[in-house]
Amino acid sequence: MDKKIIEFKENNTPYSTEFGDIYFSVDDGMAETEHVFLKGNRLPESWNDHKHIRICETGFGTGLNFFMAASLFEKTKKKGQKLFYTAIEKNPLKQEDILKSLEKWRDNFGDVFDIFLSKYPIRISGFHPIIIKPDIILVLIFDDIKDALLEVNDKQDFWFLDGFAPAQNPDMWQDDLYENMARLSHNQTRFATFTAAGMVKRGLENAGFEIEKIKGFGRKRDMLVGQFQSDQKRPQERETCKEYRIAGAGLAGLATGYLFAQLEQKVEIFEKHKDAQHNASSNKIGLISPRIGAERIPAYEYYNAAFALFNRENKEHLNQIGTLFEPDNETKSLRFEKFKNNMSWPSEAIEYKDKKILFKDAGTASPAALCAHYAQNLNVQFGQKIKGADIWATSYHQNFDSFDTQKVRGQVSYAIAENHNLEHVHSYGAYVAPINKDRISFGATFTHWDDSEGVTEKDHAYNLEKLKLAHDDIKIEDGWAGFRCASKDRLPIIGPHEDGYINIAHGSHGMISSLAAAFILAYYEGLLPQPFSKTVLEAVSPQRYTKDK
Repeated sequence: MDKKIIEFKENNTPYSTEFGDIYFSVDDGMAETEHVFLKGNRLPESWNDHKHIRICETGFGTGLNFFMAASLFEKTKKKGQKLFYTAIEKNPLKQEDILKSLEKWRDNFGDVFDIFLSKYPIRISGFHPIIIKPDIILVLIFDDIKDALLEVNDKQDFWFLDGFAPAQNPDMWQDDLYENMARLSHNQTRFATFTAAGMVKRGLENAGFEIEKIKGFGRKRDMLVGQFQSDQKRPQERETCKEYRIAGAGLAGLATGYLFAQLEQKVEIFEKHKDAQHNASSNKIGLISPRIGAERIPAYEYYNAAFALFNRENKEHLNQIGTLFEPDNETKSLRFEKFKNNMSWPSEAIEYKDKKILFKDAGTASPAALCAHYAQNLNVQFGQKIKGADIWATSYHQNFDSFDTQKVRGQVSYAIAENHNLEHVHSYGAYVAPINKDRISFGATFTHWDDSEGVTEKDHAYNLEKLKLAHDDIKIEDGWAGFRCASKDRLPIIGPHEDGYINIAHGSHGMISSLAAAFILAYYEGLLPQPFSKTVLEAVSPQRYTKDK
């Protein structure tokens, strides 16, 4: 994603070097958006009766259409309404290019613009949900549109058909675009687009849209608007529970409670232990890092989306010192090389050092401190036996034998290593991370056959043997040991189960995965638009254990 894709013309008007076209009108970009996409979709009148307003945009670009829609929503919204905005972009701009493009209009967008910039995602492929406000949720999908739309499940109320003109960007304006629009539309769904090209008109008509040609903006003579013709009614809005009982006060339960409370739901959390210091959530320091993959399999998509999400939502809890990954065998060397060649991470987020890879946005965080942050405004009751819950966020409250999970013990060692000069986390099969200039954390063991409680000298010795640090005087002073629930396929288990939801098996990625899981559960409850791809949702679903049986 480092190729040059933008230049600036007069009045800082952004221009695509790839498509040879402007992102919005030189005359007045805001007026163009109002005419084409807002008035073209008869907004706000057409959304007045919708509790959740769902808009899908093809071609996010600078975000101008989103900011205009969000501004209109804030001026006209009714009590209980929410704006769920999904936008697809193959070539996401850098944050500074968005700022430069829209700086002259930022005062028109209120605080939405600044919140967006503060949460702008790492520019990697996949779904990126962003809570702008409890009633304005944006999901950015960085991908080719023909792949992205196949991963969307939600029916849309309005289509903003943007992107560059068909003559410059013919790959977008193909039959699969219109067919997926039809799949994701209902009998009230409207669309608007700046173009009146014959191929676009025919494609939309063939897909079932009734077309109307109206006056275009500025120098454009015509544009197209219309409505989907179908007997498929608009899906009924899900009535949210408003009050949720969550079993488990570890990272999974607390992250879910924290997000649901942010989304204005009432939450009670019950924990059988007498305090929060138990299992993996009590570790002093843990790693926040992405996953290196040779191809975009579901695990790669999920964990990297979760990593990017944690960076947006918990930046103040992340010690962003970077993580340097070093392959420790030939298989990993090959995977690292394929990652470098295939995955197109932007240079602001990654640096290649021979066979090693430095992820600049990675680092460390404290699970215990993160739990305290999530819990500070929640009703958490300790020492409670739970018989029933809406969300089971612990594997230790009841028996989940139907899932292929295992109990894994891990031990981390803390040591004095004065002036160790460790700049980044170093991951090489094992890992070592700086706590401060004189102390390090390293490990970790990973054993599913060991039920030992507490820290053992045997595992300290194992961690020391694996440690890669040029230092002559390392003195172990403490350690941490705990148990995690992990699935055999190394993916968490998140989704509907029996009469509620399950949220377990986050393994060694608990800090990033637990937050992603909260977003998934909020989506199932109708509190958010679809936060991750259909493939990812299926990959982490409990149904993967039953669908073939």
